[in-house]
Amino acid sequence: MTPLRLMLTVVCFLGLAAPAAAQPDPLAPAAADPAAEQPADAAAVPANTRNDAIVRQVLDLRLDTPERILRAVRVLLDVGRPDAARPLLERLLDANPDAATLTALVDEFGSPFFLRLARERALEPLGTELAQRATDAARADVSDTTRIDDLLADLGDPSRRVRARAIDRLRTAGQPALAPLVLLLADDDRAAAHRAAGLALAAIGEESLPPLAAALAAGDPAFQERIAVALAQLGGPDAAAYLLWLAHTDTVPETVRTTAQAGLAQLFSSRPTTAQAAAHLRDRARAQTELAALAPTAEVQR
Repeated sequence: MTPLRLMLTVVCFLGLAAPAAAQPDPLAPAAADPAAEQPADAAAVPANTRNDAIVRQVLDLRLDTPERILRAVRVLLDVGRPDAARPLLERLLDANPDAATLTALVDEFGSPFFLRLARERALEPLGTELAQRATDAARADVSDTTRIDDLLADLGDPSRRVRARAIDRLRTAGQPALAPLVLLLADDDRAAAHRAAGLALAAIGEESLPPLAAALAAGDPAFQERIAVALAQLGGPDAAAYLLWLAHTDTVPETVRTTAQAGLAQLFSSRPTTAQAAAHLRDRARAQTELAALAPTAEVQR
């Protein structure tokens, strides 16, 4: 990518304007020399980076809010300059943003970005600290029942971005969101949110399997079909075992078996035969029995 294209990417991506002299930066430390021509952050960047066109372009922008600062950090990481992003991250932490601000940042940037900050060695320990604080704030926010209800409503929103944000926040909520998500799948009047609810359960992970498996006993074919779709979205050997059972048992309607078979086709290169399904289920049962024998006092994951 050419330097000009990178610079244009920065400007378009950030959507920021150059600083105006009449607009003080509430997050910046007091300037020792108001007449200084270079930005305050430039002094914190190693000398060998000040000639980098992208770094200079970013540092010349008006970074006066946590959201703008974090956007700048993301751009610098994207162009391979975590060393230049570090002073901005330190500046954000020094501003000590409150829980509401941190929650808003998680909403805006998504938890995967904060995981990226935590894993970036050049940002240690700042990236880990910010990621932990932001995640804790977001988790506390979504633990509220009313907040979870709001996120469930967002799963049916026409906007893909709104749905994706709700899925990410429900993943952060974890266990408290499981029962409401399964109940949403059971609601015939909320069909627009069913697929997103399955994706949210998949995002939460293996914790979703027990409530989904228990819900199969409801006996409602339409609900069982949605559970089969959610199991395919979840994936993994345990989810596949339930799909195999649904696909090859005569105790469920044909529509449920067909949906389960389609789910298996997503997980495997071809649909297993009845004999293959029986063998897989037998092997899984034997493994569970042997695990229980090896660790009789431990809870066996079903």
